Amino acid sequence: MKVKRKKNFTLLEVLLAFALLSTVLALIFHFLKTSALLQTRAQTLHNLCMEKMLLHQRLSHLLSKVEPCLGLNLQQGHSAFYTQEGWPLSLHFTCNHGIDPEETFTGPLQGHLHLEKGNLLLDLTPPKSSSTRQQLLLTGVKDLSFLFYKRPSLVARTSGLPKESFEVSSTWSSKDPDIPYSMTLSLTLLDGTALNYTFFLSSTPQPIFFES
Repeated sequence: MKVKRKKNFTLLEVLLAFALLSTVLALIFHFLKTSALLQTRAQTLHNLCMEKMLLHQRLSHLLSKVEPCLGLNLQQGHSAFYTQEGWPLSLHFTCNHGIDPEETFTGPLQGHLHLEKGNLLLDLTPPKSSSTRQQLLLTGVKDLSFLFYKRPSLVARTSGLPKESFEVSSTWSSKDPDIPYSMTLSLTLLDGTALNYTFFLSSTPQPIFFES
């Protein structure tokens, strides 16, 4: 009976096997690393999109309820809506916050939108109270600016249809008792990204004056 001898692997075959195994492991490691990086990047983009969406929702809710007639700032010689000079600019406004779980923060509140250490912050303060609720709206912000659109009263001329034009300003005086029709908030992030948000503050129609 003939006995077959078991063939031993040569050194070259062993080296080739190890090289092939190393290549496969390197490809697997590269795939896992790339997948982890893509997942991290996707999560970062998702968080940033959520921050942007929540920022727009939060400010839209408050700025749409700005009421110049609340008069919380009248005793301080300011209107209910104005920008504070300095760098960077900050925005003060008075709004009807509605119903809140904390009774102190229900109804008229004074809002302060400002930038501090790269964070866009919103402070809400009840009238005649020292307590302030601060909310972080967005991180990594380098600068902010405003554009305010003021709609003058319509003048209906006998020779044609009423015409109107918006007055645009980057600041809003505390001496102005009125509020803008709309405003644009422009943010510059630390990475150079520019964000623009437009908010409508009042839908109350302006009075029409007739002239001949």
